[in-house]
Amino acid sequence: MNIAPALAQGVLINEVMPGGTGATDWIEVRNEGPRGIDLQGSSFVVRSSSSPSVAKTCRLTAPLIIPAHGLRVLWCDGATAPGVDHLDLALPRAGGSVLFIDADRRTVRDVFNWPALPKGISIGRVQDGAKEWGFFAEPTPGGPNAGSRVVHHLLAPPKLTERSGSLACEAAPGSTVRYTTDGSVPVAGSPVIDDPPPVDTPRIITARAFADDALPSPCASLTITGDHPPIALAIRVDPQDLYDEERGLLSDGPGANYARSGNAWRRDAQVEWHAADSIREQEVRIAVSGSGTRGLPKKNWKLYAHRNEGGPIVAPGIGAWSELMLRADATPQAFLRNLFM
Repeated sequence: MNIAPALAQGVLINEVMPGGTGATDWIEVRNEGPRGIDLQGSSFVVRSSSSPSVAKTCRLTAPLIIPAHGLRVLWCDGATAPGVDHLDLALPRAGGSVLFIDADRRTVRDVFNWPALPKGISIGRVQDGAKEWGFFAEPTPGGPNAGSRVVHHLLAPPKLTERSGSLACEAAPGSTVRYTTDGSVPVAGSPVIDDPPPVDTPRIITARAFADDALPSPCASLTITGDHPPIALAIRVDPQDLYDEERGLLSDGPGANYARSGNAWRRDAQVEWHAADSIREQEVRIAVSGSGTRGLPKKNWKLYAHRNEGGPIVAPGIGAWSELMLRADATPQAFLRNLFM
């Protein structure tokens, strides 16, 4: 981690939650001084590691008082209407940086870079205002960082390959790799990759590295396609995001989502574009789109370029896009065929 030295007094970045949790990204700031400070005129500048030359700036145009030795959460929800503590910014979970610039537009109050992070992980100061930073599995927006379990090491994702009809896995020394085959994120009780699943049938294998002294790694996926056309598409979505009775996109109960729209009805997903000689992985958001027809729910899938990744996606055979429809017809078999494509 590349962290700028903390200033002795003033307002500093205290904790950061990049995107990908299904909730809002946020930046927590702390006033280290003995009196309140107004941040009006200050700016936050965010860059993605994948596009470091592209910056997004948000300037605070109204008073925002941070009390002495107090904390304040700035919600990066892409909107400013709710109040000055809502910023038109997105924090890329795949890695990035944020600069906190004073109202004079020259003085950098604080700067912080973060690597690619697993879903639901924040990164912040081990103790409020301290120079040492770490990773938090239980973020504390608006609350003290001291007392939360913190680790200083983030495991790299394992590398999965198919070799001669068998699964090979490379991971950090001392780590244990666990996997799933239903699209869900592996947890501590998931099967160990030492007893690998077969690779003779089409499936998506999702793996994650674990160790006692580190945060679990980001997920790595391998799609076993079998025979497929020159261009193929594979999508991994956590089953809970599809079938949960309350929030599942495919729930057939009171929460049935045949045509609802908005960010609340989008879920994180990973897509793999398989071309003749390459595979490209990309994080996206997925939603159901369409309406009933012929008496059946017409559940098209709609993919959205992830707002935290920055810029459109370039896919083999398709070109650049920010939104992409995977259209189904309304025959009884069509939805099943598209769901498992």
